[in-house]
Amino acid sequence: MKKRMLILSVVIVLAVAVFVSGMLVYHKNDSANSESEQETAVDNSAISETVAAVSVDNPLEADKYPEINELVVTYLTALADGDVDTMVEICSNVTDTEKIRIEELGKYIDAFPEYNVFTKLGPVENSYVVYAAARAQFPGIDTLVPGIYCLYVCMDEEGNYYINEDTLTDEELTYIDAVASDESVMELCNSIDEEYQELVETDSEIATYIELMTNEIRDAVGTALVSVSSDDEDSTDEETDDTVVAKSCQAKTTDTINVRSSDSTAADKLGTITKGTTIDVIEIRVNGWAQIEYNGQTAYVKTDYLEILSSTENEPTNGYVVTTDTVNVRASASIEAEKLGTVAAGEVLEWVEDVTGGFSKIKYDGSIAYIATEYLEKQTSAN
Repeated sequence: MKKRMLILSVVIVLAVAVFVSGMLVYHKNDSANSESEQETAVDNSAISETVAAVSVDNPLEADKYPEINELVVTYLTALADGDVDTMVEICSNVTDTEKIRIEELGKYIDAFPEYNVFTKLGPVENSYVVYAAARAQFPGIDTLVPGIYCLYVCMDEEGNYYINEDTLTDEELTYIDAVASDESVMELCNSIDEEYQELVETDSEIATYIELMTNEIRDAVGTALVSVSSDDEDSTDEETDDTVVAKSCQAKTTDTINVRSSDSTAADKLGTITKGTTIDVIEIRVNGWAQIEYNGQTAYVKTDYLEILSSTENEPTNGYVVTTDTVNVRASASIEAEKLGTVAAGEVLEWVEDVTGGFSKIKYDGSIAYIATEYLEKQTSAN
């Protein structure tokens, strides 16, 4: 069964333009929706006719489930506090980049003193599509800022609810897309959108603060990414460039993104790269852009939509393995993880270590990857 990562980009989520726990927080204003400013290239074909055929014939209910409300309060409190540990406890699959954003976001929000939790039954048993309509309190600003946060909530094996940002089936994602198109949900989102637009148009203090917050978080994330790939860089005779925070690493796109001729949203658009594509990054810049090679020329993409992958440089080779059959190579130690490629029987690979779940960590095309251990035999050399 085909699977893909949950990115709820169909849903308008207001107040802050960052990804947090896989949820798109998005300004729906004229500049953000213009071609020059919108760096995620929305693929309308992905929202197929099947969405309209999916039945979501259950009401949008307000504050009906105390357990769901409690989870949302914990989530909002963790956002306001920049509490990464709590977010990891209640959300699945919080990436390192998202952790940085959560921590930075907590510096700019005091609290969410007002909220309502709206739910629709989810696509599987004990699941819910949740819309948390919350008003944020910014430091030194009396007016509360409205926003809406879309979350997919599921129940774990122990009966506890959590925010599910793991790999979901196409059926789940199609259902969630259909919920976003439901009339009651659209009315809710539109009402908050209108309130938000009126607020930023009439209150310059809030508009300025949100712009400052967005830029500061973007720059902080770009700077923090230096630890991913530059710790072991040679520092011999090269000049230091304080506009560059990392060089020579791999990254995976978290959405379909635009490719630009220079590091500006006003630059010429050279094309798009689809979500989930692994790309070679030449350098990551502090201004929130990454330099890449695209169709034989230097190009740029926004780092906000990249997940930096592990490099093999810091992983020691502890031996070699040979494949006993044609086997899939995965991005993580799970049969549901993204497939990076296949390896034919008899191919020798560098082995790093065995991991849980019956997988082995190996080196594949310059990156760390995983293969089912049952299809590997260890050997003493690369020959």
